[in-house]
Amino acid sequence: MEIEIKLSPVTQAQFTQLLADPAVAPCLGQGEEVTRMEATYYDDIPGNLSQRKMTLRLRKENGKGICTFKAPAHGEFARTEVECEAETVEEGVQTLLATGSLPFAAAALLSRMMLVPTCGARFTRIAVPLVQADFACILSYDSGELFAGDRTAPIAECEAELAAGTAEQLEAFFLPLAEKYGLPVCKQSKHARARALMQE
Repeated sequence: MEIEIKLSPVTQAQFTQLLADPAVAPCLGQGEEVTRMEATYYDDIPGNLSQRKMTLRLRKENGKGICTFKAPAHGEFARTEVECEAETVEEGVQTLLATGSLPFAAAALLSRMMLVPTCGARFTRIAVPLVQADFACILSYDSGELFAGDRTAPIAECEAELAAGTAEQLEAFFLPLAEKYGLPVCKQSKHARARALMQE
């Protein structure tokens, strides 16, 4: 299960300001992790996955391949997420199917689909851990671009992803900060925004 709150658009200066907030700065872990991401999203020609608000992607993270499946889950900021290491999307799908951890409907679809790349994202992620006594999350800033064919759109967003604790704790901590700095909550995933480029 992935539980995260996404804010967009957010400048890097605003992200730095957020990290310096008195409620945030004392809870930050040491150092930050910088990861170069390049994601390709897949579907079949009829778009069976996207029609069901499902996402299948192969993402290179500093060159390491990770295949991820996502689907809607209960809760405003929650999604089902299953992933594995893979160098190709075909390898990733076979591994995910073998785990038995995919939702039944998704497994039935993926076992017979002919996958094609549809769109993608290229960006750099700066991630910093935030830890309190009974709650932890990863604060990150993504900058780069979405693409679909020759169409592109900028990525400039901040995410808070739950690492320990509850969704309610994440919302209670992070949403007031977003309101304080005038940072809009973004309900659309990178995949959804990249797919929208296909319609332009």
